[in-house]
Parts: sequence; C-alpha cells; structure tokens
Amino acid sequence: MKMLRILPLFLAVTLAFVACKKDDEPTKTELLSGGKWTLTALTVSPAFVSNGISITDVFATYPACLKDDFQTFATDGTYTYDEGATKCDPDDVQTETGTWKFNAGETEISLTLPTYTDAWEIKNLTATSMTSIYKFTDSGVTYTFTGTMVKK
Repeated sequence: MKMLRILPLFLAVTLAFVACKKDDEPTKTELLSGGKWTLTALTVSPAFVSNGISITDVFATYPACLKDDFQTFATDGTYTYDEGATKCDPDDVQTETGTWKFNAGETEISLTLPTYTDAWEIKNLTATSMTSIYKFTDSGVTYTFTGTMVKK
C-alpha cells in the first residue's frame, strides 16, 4: 500500500527532472544564422604596407561606409552581403547574394559569390560573436587576417 502512495510521487519527481533537462547545445549552423553579422575588428600579420605605412589594424583604416556593412547566413545555405545604410560608391549594388557551407569538421566556412569564392577558418563562434582567419598570399608573403564580427 505504501508503495502505491510513493509511486505517483516518484513519477512526478522523475518527470520534473526530465522536463528540466538542459536544452541541447545549438548547432554551428544555428549559431551562425538568424541575425546580421557586422565586422568590429580586422587585423593582419605581418603588417601590410600601404603608401609606405605599415598597417596591422586594418579595421581602423576603414571608412564609416564600410563599417556599417553586414552579412547574413541562412540555414538553407544562402549568404547575403549588404552595404548597410551608407555606400562608399553609390553605384555599388546594395546586396550581393551567394551560398555558404561548413567543411566536414565545421571549422571552416566557404563562401561562394558571383565574383569570388572565399574560405574562412573559424576560431570562435558563439550566438553573438565570431572570430575567423583568412590567409592571403601576395608576392610570396602570406598575410593572416583575423576578423571579429558581432551578431545583431
């Protein structure tokens, strides 16, 4: 008899624990999609020389018309680059669309647009920020660009 009275209590406690189970961690696709990503920092190593000046903080050299640009990544693999509220050249298109995908290990994003293809190594990805690496070789020198974006 006592067992019959305890059983409903045991079931209720068990169900409460199951119902309070922590949600699964979001996938990288879920982290990447659902917002507008804006660049907030961009550095290069080694320093890039422009007009005789060595530059490591590339973002600091950007005009305001570049700093308001944003990118979106949709769960269906579509990618959009938007010029934001201001354009550096009024003749530029407002948006450019293409596709994106992760590599098998989800450590790199490949972007394919009509005018180019890029690959970024993902160093850190959360629901609100992403840090990525892009390597570019010019005249035998490999430059490593590190960019940080925030999602709004």
